[in-house]
Amino acid sequence: MKLDIFFVNAGILLLVFIPYFLFILLADKERKQLKQNFQRLVTQHKLSPDILYSWNKNRIGIDRKSFKLLVVKKCNLVTHIILDMRLIRRCNIHSEFKNIKVRGYKEDILQRVELQIETVGGEWIKIDLFDSNRDYRQDKEVLHATKLSETINSLLSYKPVLSSAA
Repeated sequence: MKLDIFFVNAGILLLVFIPYFLFILLADKERKQLKQNFQRLVTQHKLSPDILYSWNKNRIGIDRKSFKLLVVKKCNLVTHIILDMRLIRRCNIHSEFKNIKVRGYKEDILQRVELQIETVGGEWIKIDLFDSNRDYRQDKEVLHATKLSETINSLLSYKPVLSSAA
């Protein structure tokens, strides 16, 4: 009789923990695929990113030598963008929140985060980093995007002083 209860308890535990571990393995597989795609694009375009940002479904690298920005993100398909940073004037983030009321308290729910890049020609390039309709998980999206934007802007504002031999 005690053996039957043991098997029932073991079966219930397996039914609970097996899906949990499968979700962890699936997320790890997605991360590895994103990393492999990023490395493939780095070698394909002969980049050597020395500044890396990786969170959620985004992997971003900045190559300071060739002054290029590589953004690889996973939506339904893996998409990538390569930008020459010499053509960028400035960069900022845009985040949208939805205000809802939960148990009498107002809460702001993050809806989307975009990296907005203004080119030298005045054109705006918008890179979607998070969309609540597509992404099921948040990982400090605004904080990561802010750090990325600050890094890009600091690299854009850095202009080395060249000494003349006159």
